[in-house]
Amino acid sequence: MHSPFKAIFRKEWKQSSVLRRVAILLTVLLPPFVMMVAESASRGWVPMFSIKSYDVTQLFMDAVPMILVLGWAFFAALFTAQAFAGDRSTGNESFLLERPVLRSLTWRARLAAVTANGLIVLLGGWLIWLGYFLYLGDPIEGTYLKLSGLLLGVGLAVMLASICGGMAATAFLDSPMIGVLGGLLLAALPAGAAVFLGGLSPYAVLFRIDYDTFPSPLITLSRLPVGMILPVLLYPVYVAVSWFALCRGEPAGRGSRARGAKVLVPSIFGVLVLFLIMAPLAVRANVNAYMDNGRIYPSPDSSRTILTGGYMASGGWLVDTETGEKLRFFGVPTDMVTWSADGRFVAAVTHGNSIRWSSSWAPRIDLVEAETGETMASLPLSENEWIRDLVWIGEELIIVTIDHVAWEWDQKPDKAGEMVRFFMLKRGMKEGSGYLQQLSHDLPIPGPGWYDWRIYTPAAGVEEIVLAIAKDPIGLNYDKASDVDRDRSVILHKVRLEGNRLASVPTVEVPHGLSGGNYTLSRSGRYFWTVVPKVGPEQVRGLLLFDLVRGEEVDLGSRIGVFWPNWMAGDELVWVQRDKSDHVQLHSWRPEAGLNVVFDGGSDRLGLDTSPNGQTALITGYERLDDPEVPHGPGKRTGTWLYEAGSGRVVPMETEYAGYISGRFYTNWADPDTLLRSGEDGMYFESVREPGKTVEIR
Repeated sequence: MHSPFKAIFRKEWKQSSVLRRVAILLTVLLPPFVMMVAESASRGWVPMFSIKSYDVTQLFMDAVPMILVLGWAFFAALFTAQAFAGDRSTGNESFLLERPVLRSLTWRARLAAVTANGLIVLLGGWLIWLGYFLYLGDPIEGTYLKLSGLLLGVGLAVMLASICGGMAATAFLDSPMIGVLGGLLLAALPAGAAVFLGGLSPYAVLFRIDYDTFPSPLITLSRLPVGMILPVLLYPVYVAVSWFALCRGEPAGRGSRARGAKVLVPSIFGVLVLFLIMAPLAVRANVNAYMDNGRIYPSPDSSRTILTGGYMASGGWLVDTETGEKLRFFGVPTDMVTWSADGRFVAAVTHGNSIRWSSSWAPRIDLVEAETGETMASLPLSENEWIRDLVWIGEELIIVTIDHVAWEWDQKPDKAGEMVRFFMLKRGMKEGSGYLQQLSHDLPIPGPGWYDWRIYTPAAGVEEIVLAIAKDPIGLNYDKASDVDRDRSVILHKVRLEGNRLASVPTVEVPHGLSGGNYTLSRSGRYFWTVVPKVGPEQVRGLLLFDLVRGEEVDLGSRIGVFWPNWMAGDELVWVQRDKSDHVQLHSWRPEAGLNVVFDGGSDRLGLDTSPNGQTALITGYERLDDPEVPHGPGKRTGTWLYEAGSGRVVPMETEYAGYISGRFYTNWADPDTLLRSGEDGMYFESVREPGKTVEIR
């Protein structure tokens, strides 16, 4: 280390000795002062606020660390302003500039002194807090280790940010006191920008990582959007601003502000431009990465498919099924998607804004033409509106909304139904034109709760929907044994659109009620199944079937141990049946043929998924798991078969594929004759009729 460096370092260290001692002293006095304020507030002696009681240990876990972090930031800015602007304010800077000492050496010595002062105050305050905390006792064993590590890490980050901000501020300001304020403002600028930009595009995360491979801190980091990461680049920019302003240019230091501004201003705009470029790319890349864990919405004519991403990536793509070409991107998040009966239009509910990579609180309905991917109508709704359902009745799109703000503030049973509103989309011929027309109705809606009532639509083209209304609001979800005295009956209504009015006709009463989402209509809309959860002494699930035309229950005998009921073409109902000895079979019921066993799975677990038109079912066998409640799982795949509706035949598939791996389905139906498959080699469509014929999604 050279003598000039030592001399300047010692000078700065000596000048900051008073500040250093004051910082340590305030740290020692802080805990007693906080306890004194808490005690005074509990006695009503503090005019600004009062508390009923307080816990000393809790004060040391909450209030004291927060004040310490703010104090470290303030003293770091104070040390920085004193070191880089103190000599300038007293006139000594010109004397130093006339000496035969490199300005960069002076700059490094000051930075070293500031960093050393900050670390001394930080470590001293941390040790003092830790001593107080250990003296009071650890309320939960190991708490002080986690909290102390967190406090040290946050304190170090805040201290460095404050030093960087102070260095940039003192490149433009001569007064140390103003430099302190400017340094704190500049230090807070990237943090504020991170919060703003991160909230503007919360789904633009950088990369996807495996939960089983990486530690939790890295998982948390991977979930941070680019808008929260890019502003952090301004902190090293601040250091560069100070370097170019104070270490470059004329020997007398003239033009330092201009040199600093030439670095700072372009860097701020560069971060914004980089965000505008990276955010859309990150959103789309994240959606692409999670599509194997998302949902599939094939069009009725099978020419188009919508693929959406899974958790934290719920946007999606409109894809041409024949060519694999992506036609349109749906903004993140996209909550629900539904096709019109003729497949010409698709309606999607999204909270993404018009640029499709940012998001807003207010929902929006996009009506898209499937052939071109163009938006025919885009209808923003109020933030108060929660879209409950999005269904087609014939060629008309019906939107069911709930004023959730009014419901939260006025939870009165006699007014609950008033919070639910039905609208019909009225659209013109021009792109973006359209409005919502409110419909009148006589539907006996009991309230906005999800378990009070449900809407379900039969196959595309049916001119009516079915509305399930519970006599008791808990009738649609009664899994708890304590609910045995409640009325579990549910009335099923057929609902038709008559002009601008919805008319309903009660059809049948389901005495046993419905369980969550475990119910659905047959493709003709005549039959209705529901799974009754946890019945009988063995607490296994039972299957009930109702004929809505005759208004009666269909006798299926004892259907206990039921998994994956699915409707197929011709109103055929298939499901996986497991008996008491864990023997698994595939059962089928048809109106004209009754009940039959079509496949014997032995002791394996079976997965069942039907094609969009109901003509074919995909059966997947897996090794038996230890959990008897799970009929499928990540065990080794034992086989794959196809079942043709109404044929009673099960045909083995020759093509090998990845089934259920690491919690994700890697094979799903995309259209009646095509599977969507995904894996390490990408995503592609594969023909069921021509095994091996694939189309990559690009």
